[in-house]
Amino acid sequence: MMKNPELIQDPFYLLPTKLLEACIKILPVSNSKVDAITIVTSQTSQPTEEKTGKRVETIVFKDVGSFSRKQIETFRRVDNLKRIVQAGLEMHKWLIEVAVPSLPAAYHGIGAQVADDVLMSYPLKRIQGLQDLADNTYAMLYSASPPRWLSDAALRALCLRLTYDYSTVRFAGFQSAVAKQRRSRKTDESSAAEPIRHRLLQQVKEDGVDTVLLPLNFNNFHWCCVIVKVNAKRIYYYDPLNHFL
Repeated sequence: MMKNPELIQDPFYLLPTKLLEACIKILPVSNSKVDAITIVTSQTSQPTEEKTGKRVETIVFKDVGSFSRKQIETFRRVDNLKRIVQAGLEMHKWLIEVAVPSLPAAYHGIGAQVADDVLMSYPLKRIQGLQDLADNTYAMLYSASPPRWLSDAALRALCLRLTYDYSTVRFAGFQSAVAKQRRSRKTDESSAAEPIRHRLLQQVKEDGVDTVLLPLNFNNFHWCCVIVKVNAKRIYYYDPLNHFL
C-alpha cells in the first residue's frame, strides 16, 4: 500500500527540485495575517497555526499539499547535503582514477589513504590539523576535482598548513588581480595592496624564510599563485588554468 510521504512526514521525502526552488524563492516574503503564501493563485488557503498558537508561514501546492517554512528549510538542508555527498563521491572517483595514478609510485599508498579518508568521512567533519573554523571541513576539499575550483577558504587552509608544517614558509595573504592585455612598466601605481606589499617585504627579510606564498584572486572566478623563493632569488607564477609555471 502506497503512503503519502508528506502526510506521514517521511524524513527522507524531498520536494522535486523545481518545486523546492520555487518555495525558497518566495519564502522571504511574509504571509498576510489571513492567507498563507500560495504558488497557485486560484488555490484558496487558510492560515496554519502550530499547537503553540503561533502563526507559521505556509506554502500550498494545488493537489499536492501544504508545507511550512520549517519543512521547506529541512528539505533544503537535506538537498544541500545530497549535493555535497555527490561532490564527495565524484572527488573520490577522481582521486582513484586520475590523481593517485599520476603520482610517483612511492606516493600511491598515501594517495589511496587520502581517497579512503575522503570517502569514509562525514562531509561536515572538521579536518584535523587545521584551524577550528566553520569552512575547514571535508566538504571544502570536494571542489579540488575538476572542473570545480578550490575556494578561498581551501587555499587559505592549504597555505596556513604549509606554514605550520614548514618553518621556512610564510603566507602573505590574498591579493586581488586583474588580467591586462598590455604589459607596461610606466606607472607609479603599485600592483599589490599596501598591507600585502608591506607584509611580503617584511617576510622575505625574516631569518630562515625561504618561501613566501601569495595567492592571486582574479574577480572570484580564477586563482593563481605567486611563489617567492628567497634564497634562490626567484619568483614563480603558477597558473593551474593554463598549466603554466
